[in-house]
Amino acid sequence: MRCGVLKLDIKPAWEDPFYLQMRDLGVAYVHGTNSHALEGIARYRAVLSMEEIDVTSWFYREGGLKSGEASAGDGRGYTRMRLFKKEPISCGVNMYDVLSYYNSMHYAKIGDKDAFPVLIGFSEVPVKRLSEHVVSIGGIGMDKVVAIYVPFIALGRAQQLLKTNPRLISKLRTFTSECEKVHLQDR
Repeated sequence: MRCGVLKLDIKPAWEDPFYLQMRDLGVAYVHGTNSHALEGIARYRAVLSMEEIDVTSWFYREGGLKSGEASAGDGRGYTRMRLFKKEPISCGVNMYDVLSYYNSMHYAKIGDKDAFPVLIGFSEVPVKRLSEHVVSIGGIGMDKVVAIYVPFIALGRAQQLLKTNPRLISKLRTFTSECEKVHLQDR
């Protein structure tokens, strides 16, 4: 019996235009969420931890937070079960190292049909390393936001959601077309 050669179509990071763009901007960590989080980020000038969100009444208007952080049935009930138990997963913002940005895409795609995926790139922040990802120590202020990535067709909507914060609008970028094709095709 003859064994065939299995050819994998995996590009090294130095050939991934999206990774290279993030690296060149100084992105160290990537958080995946959806467009429902943008208005809160603009309002509070930070990406808040689940514990910070949970004690902020603004997030419970109109049926509550609809970003992936609070979605039920998506496997993240674990984060909610850890609220106020001093566990990193609920006290900080869950992220991946920039080299593993594609893992954040899963979380960016969670949400209702009105939501669009969002990746937020941060510069270096204090983190606690868990098995496969990192968690910030507390929420992350706007000064650490390097880029906010959205699909090209959603750029105008993203600008509207961030309209109260021109500094965050200036951080908006679009996913590369290759990134959308590979990671967002099932959206």
